[in-house]
Amino acid sequence: MCKSDLDPASGTTEPYDLLDTLSHLLRRSHFHAEKLFAQSLGHHGITSRQLALLVAVSQNPDVSQRRAGELIALDMNTVSDLLRRMEEKQLVERRNSPDDGRSVTIRISEKGNAMLEAVHLDNLKYQRQLTARLSDREGAQLKALLRTLLDLESDRVAPDKARNQKHRPA
Repeated sequence: MCKSDLDPASGTTEPYDLLDTLSHLLRRSHFHAEKLFAQSLGHHGITSRQLALLVAVSQNPDVSQRRAGELIALDMNTVSDLLRRMEEKQLVERRNSPDDGRSVTIRISEKGNAMLEAVHLDNLKYQRQLTARLSDREGAQLKALLRTLLDLESDRVAPDKARNQKHRPA
C-alpha cells in the first residue's frame, strides 16, 4: 500500500493488493534470494548469513563480535551462533581482545579464505541470477534504492579501501 492509497478526506482506502505492498514484496524477495542461494551455493556447505559474516570478517580483521553483527545487521545471539558453527568448520578464529579482556575479536582463517575463493564464481553467478529479469541499469538502480531505503549509503566502503579488497559482500 502506498501513501497515495489512503484518502484522508474520506477516510477510505483502496482495496488491499499484496502485489503492491512493499513489505510483502520484500519478504517474497528475501525467500526467493534464499532459495536461489541454496541452489547456487548450498553445495559449498555455507549459508547466506555465514557467507555475509565471513566477508565482513575478511574485510575487517580483528573485528569485534558486536561490530561484525552491525555490519551484516544481525543481533548478538545470532552472530554468536553463526560464529560457533563457523569455528567448528574452522572458517574463523575468535581471540580475546588485547584492548578489552571481556571482548572477543574475530579473524578469518586460512580455511575461511579458501572458502571465499571457492564460492567466488558461484556467488557471482548467484548475484546475476537475482537480477536476471532486470537490465544492468535496473539492477544497479534496485541496489541503490534498497541502500537508500535501508539508510546504508553511509556504510559504503571508501573507494581506496574497496580497491584493496578481494571479496565483495554477499
